[in-house]
Amino acid sequence: MKLHNNKNIMRGKEGAPKPEKAIDVFRSVYYLLLISLLLYITYYFILRQVEIKGEGFVSFDILKIEAPYSGRISDINITNKIQKNQFLCNIEERIKNSVPSTNITQNKVQYTQAYLKLLDLKAKYKVTKEEYLVAKKELKKLESLRSLELYNPNEIVYTNTKNKVDKLKISLELLKTQIEAYKKLPLMIKKTITKVDIPLFSFIKHKVYSPIDGKLLQTLENNSVVRVGDVIFTIQTNKNLKIIGYFSQKYIDELKKGDKVKIILPDETEKVGYIVSVSIDSVNVNFKTMQKLKITIMPKDKDVKFWEKYSLLRLKIRKYKWY
Repeated sequence: MKLHNNKNIMRGKEGAPKPEKAIDVFRSVYYLLLISLLLYITYYFILRQVEIKGEGFVSFDILKIEAPYSGRISDINITNKIQKNQFLCNIEERIKNSVPSTNITQNKVQYTQAYLKLLDLKAKYKVTKEEYLVAKKELKKLESLRSLELYNPNEIVYTNTKNKVDKLKISLELLKTQIEAYKKLPLMIKKTITKVDIPLFSFIKHKVYSPIDGKLLQTLENNSVVRVGDVIFTIQTNKNLKIIGYFSQKYIDELKKGDKVKIILPDETEKVGYIVSVSIDSVNVNFKTMQKLKITIMPKDKDVKFWEKYSLLRLKIRKYKWY
């Protein structure tokens, strides 16, 4: 018996992909790209913004030259860049002349006053020199410990000792200048005492020199009257470059020594630095944030000439530290 089958059997083209499978692959790639984009946006606009913000300023060692005696400033000689041993000004010390009955009495009185003043200056010089030698010896000891990495150079003891040595050195130089001036005073008195008209006051000019190289930040003007201890010159030494930053005290647990810091310059350029110390500071500074937390930052770029151009800066530290 012959069977008839009217059905036609259709076969697809071998090797052609199924339409459903191609769509699944495209959908997977699409979702993968979409998820990657969302993760990047989340990181960039959310996680990246979790930063601690503060403000700071560039700092160098500052030396303040104080008036060693009262008088009037004259003959100011200042430049933007100060050289070591540069003459800065004279301070005219006024001495009241006594009115003697005779020239001989006048000579003796003024000579005695000058001689006693000279003895007093020599005694002060001797005491100051002893203090200087003791402080210098202690500083040398601290520097030796620091070179052996047995001592933290950021501790206040080292800084105070160094400042004390510098200040005593300046005092010694000023006392030496005064002693030299008072050695000549008896001869000056002898020359002026022969005059018929004796002035009510006589003046001694004491020279003031810069003990360091640096940049002049502040000075008084000619004819300014100063008292002992008044600051007459402020010089930036360009030594010990650092950045002092201030943050809100609530971030005290997030800021640690060694943390990386973004330093934002006024032109929005970014520099990198690292925290070397964290402390509480009650100094009132005029910044926007509630600054009481003080940090010292060492910039990675230590070019002094570059940092001289800047003062106030913005600072950022990532709260969650992954780099």
